[in-house]
Amino acid sequence: MINSTSPPAKIDIISIQGFGSGVIFIRINIGVSNLRVGSTPHSQNSSCSSRIWLKLFLEYLKTVRHFSAKSLTAYARDIREYQSFLEQKKWDEEELDTARTRLFISYLSGKDLKVSSVNRILSSLRSYYRFKQQTGHSKHNPWEGFK
Repeated sequence: MINSTSPPAKIDIISIQGFGSGVIFIRINIGVSNLRVGSTPHSQNSSCSSRIWLKLFLEYLKTVRHFSAKSLTAYARDIREYQSFLEQKKWDEEELDTARTRLFISYLSGKDLKVSSVNRILSSLRSYYRFKQQTGHSKHNPWEGFK
């Protein structure tokens, strides 16, 4: 978890490389004052970390997977909606369990979205957590069992 007294001023992604073995190498430059690495309760630091991981994920989709601008926009929208939901609940991305994932699905169902839209959001989340697993940031993918 990245902790800082202020949000990052700038996140520069220097390079992202994907290898056939599923290994992803990311070089980034994060302009953060008072940077400290550790684990803390959910706070603004957690949402800061979430924004960093979303930016890294989108850059990976763009540079390694060659996704279109339209696809990147959809992934960003889906994951930001999810992150906003987590922030409202004061939940951390890495503390999700089956009950909490079901609550998010219920939240989506209450928005009168089409089934295809809900499925797209779940697919985005599965991909996002798979990326976080491949980069060693997430131990599990809470969305893997949901289709």
